[in-house]
Amino acid sequence: MTIKRLLKDLDLRVRTIKPTALISEAIIQLARDDTSALVVTDDNHLVLGILSSSDIVKYLNQNGGPLEQLLVSNLMTHDVISCDATENVERIEQLMIEHQVRHIPVTRDGKLSAVVNTLDVVRFRMQSAEAEAGQLRNYVSGVA
Repeated sequence: MTIKRLLKDLDLRVRTIKPTALISEAIIQLARDDTSALVVTDDNHLVLGILSSSDIVKYLNQNGGPLEQLLVSNLMTHDVISCDATENVERIEQLMIEHQVRHIPVTRDGKLSAVVNTLDVVRFRMQSAEAEAGQLRNYVSGVA
């Protein structure tokens, strides 16, 4: 199944932030939006990076220092792994495992359209398995 199908039931609002924003602003936005990652974009909506709550926690663990003057560009992941909505769900799972990331930006026609996280993939897989089990039960019991 394609990622496009996975996106059908998701909130497709992509949370973005500018690289020049302060980390303190990013923390507020992460909490307000109840999300764990922000896509870092420029004024033309070009993806420059991704900032996750894990990036902030890693920084605090390594440096323990204040965050007040740090910019998003200082902590964001610059090499963003992404995929197209026409690819199979297995591809996004493979990318998450291979690159040990929990968020993958998804594009449609070259434009950023969503961010998929591991919970989204697990939820989709469970729903697919439940639907398949229902179809098998119906088949075995002779229900059309």
